[in-house]
Amino acid sequence: MGFKSLMRELFNYSVNNREVKFYFSTNWSIEISGRIEPKLKIKNDYDLARYILYYCQFDYKTDNCISIEAFQEISNELLESMFCDYLNSDKEFLLQNKINHISNIQEGITELKRNIFDRDKQLNLLMTASVITFRVDQSWLQSLMGKFNQEQLNIANNSIQSFSSEILPKIRSLYETYDVLEYIEEFPTKYNSDYFNHLFKVSNLISRLTKFNLWIPSRFIHEIWNRIVGLEFEVYNDNEFSKTIFNLFTDAEIKHVSVLWCNSELLSVKSSVIEEMFFCFIHNKFYATIVLGLTIVDFMTHKIYILTEGAKKKLKYTGDSLLDELQKQIKLILNSSFSSDYYPNSNNFHRGLKLLQIITLTNYLKDTLFYNDDFDLIQDVTSNLNRNGILHGKLSKFGTKENALRIIILIDDLLEFYNNYINKPKQL
Repeated sequence: MGFKSLMRELFNYSVNNREVKFYFSTNWSIEISGRIEPKLKIKNDYDLARYILYYCQFDYKTDNCISIEAFQEISNELLESMFCDYLNSDKEFLLQNKINHISNIQEGITELKRNIFDRDKQLNLLMTASVITFRVDQSWLQSLMGKFNQEQLNIANNSIQSFSSEILPKIRSLYETYDVLEYIEEFPTKYNSDYFNHLFKVSNLISRLTKFNLWIPSRFIHEIWNRIVGLEFEVYNDNEFSKTIFNLFTDAEIKHVSVLWCNSELLSVKSSVIEEMFFCFIHNKFYATIVLGLTIVDFMTHKIYILTEGAKKKLKYTGDSLLDELQKQIKLILNSSFSSDYYPNSNNFHRGLKLLQIITLTNYLKDTLFYNDDFDLIQDVTSNLNRNGILHGKLSKFGTKENALRIIILIDDLLEFYNNYINKPKQL
């Protein structure tokens, strides 16, 4: 007997000016719920409600079906109203569970979880997978902020071990014939202890880069990754860590970079300044190198501001505009990919490395170069290259070769960002 003949009545709702019919939750059969497979994009109860409504449509996979994309465009407020109306209209569901009224999504999902196992084990598996998926995504986001510590590593490893040893065997025994098994079987393989240890290394790398006022240069993403991420950070001191990055910029590489800048569309008008800047660097005039470099940085950030903001907004601090654009690209990259893409054996690992490069660069600009929350808090220490502190005369200890290299690497990275994302946007 097909699931249509099992149906008692349908729930009607208007979506985007279209009348849509849904199966009630008490009408779910294994055939219906088998469609609701765990999705890596499920991060909260709102996402889960969207998939429940999508797969419970009477005309699922027909021209009359509302696409999952359309459900994703619905605001959380409208979705909550729709989902609550959906559950409240099922009088049998309310009666069976002694509920007077469902008032929000969280309450509705909680009631489904509480009662689902006896009626429909498949949806229960979806909910279990969504919780673990959310934890995986949160672990990755924490690592990108340099905050995935040893305690969180242990929790993540214990969660995936519990999933593999306790939950997965139950899924296998209950649903051997469903396609969803293939998907679920892959989960502990993709997200195992090696994966979470990888996140721990990424987190350590980002926190150490921030501590030493460094970032990953775009010119040497893979080299930096291979040389640094696998090392024991506890015994890796400031000088060694910095040298690993700075040693990549040999005299020949510096000369090559200067030629590229002078011939670039953006910086060709600054060729005289660039030539004098590198003349100062070669002759160990590092204070002059840095000050000249900061004028080039200002020119580039203003150019990016004009191209992205134009005459639409009143001129603001252009450093903030650059940070806005960097953070916009970070968000776009994150939204267009899965957390599994950033594991070294992934085909999209280049995307992960590029994300790390932009994040570490943004951290440096926000916390050091463009920090302007409180001028009095800017400290006159050797590693501080705060723009306001230097150009307004507060800092006097910045004239080192390492800091001059920081400015050179920064300009090179800003030029790469301008070419790839501002002037001629392209996908990674």
